[in-house]
Amino acid sequence: MHRGNRMTSSDQFAIARAWFVHIWTASGLIFAFLALIAIAQDDAARAVAMLAVTLFIDGVDGPMARAWNVKRWASTFDGRRADDIIDYITYTFLPVYFAWQFELITEPWVWVLPLVLMCSLFGFSNDSAKTDDGFFTGFPSYWNGAVVYMFWLGGPVWVNAIFLLTLCLLVFVPIKYVSFNQTVQLRSLQRILLIFWIIVTTVMIMQNFYDPNPILLGLSIVYPLFYFGSSLYLSWLTRDQD
Repeated sequence: MHRGNRMTSSDQFAIARAWFVHIWTASGLIFAFLALIAIAQDDAARAVAMLAVTLFIDGVDGPMARAWNVKRWASTFDGRRADDIIDYITYTFLPVYFAWQFELITEPWVWVLPLVLMCSLFGFSNDSAKTDDGFFTGFPSYWNGAVVYMFWLGGPVWVNAIFLLTLCLLVFVPIKYVSFNQTVQLRSLQRILLIFWIIVTTVMIMQNFYDPNPILLGLSIVYPLFYFGSSLYLSWLTRDQD
């Protein structure tokens, strides 16, 4: 890193770039706070838009950190810990608040919401939450997607509650779930379908967030179903690698 006692310009650039990644990760808190305000103001569309921004930030910071060797050039800051804190807020805490504020879960099922918070905390704190071959272990706390689909589908509260309880249980079931950035198997197909999902949901939201086109809504569910199905398949296929 040094030539003698002098830091080179390339070293300085690498350090600045590494700290930019940490700042980029931390910026998710700004949009998390904006999502919190939107939920409190009963603006579900704006809340989901802000959470979508946090998804984008989270989706690119990992590849940036690996490509720019952030652990080496900004070693005094634990980016993984910061990322986990922000992810818990945006993937779990705010979606739970969303479910409560918009009455997706009401009495007598409200107890399900703190249970989601606790189950997700165990998931985030699990030392084996990520496998050596690039998967998540157990349901990876995609509560943000769960509550948005609950909002759009408009099912009865008891169905929503059972859905969340099922996902809570899956946190502890050692099924491997695809990681968008690290799972190698079916990566191209995963990315193609993810892009398709982003396009369909964007069009659906722009048309009418509160009354989505049923055809587009049905098409948007294709990718989540594929994600769970491919995760089950790959979990079985790679079972001997554990």
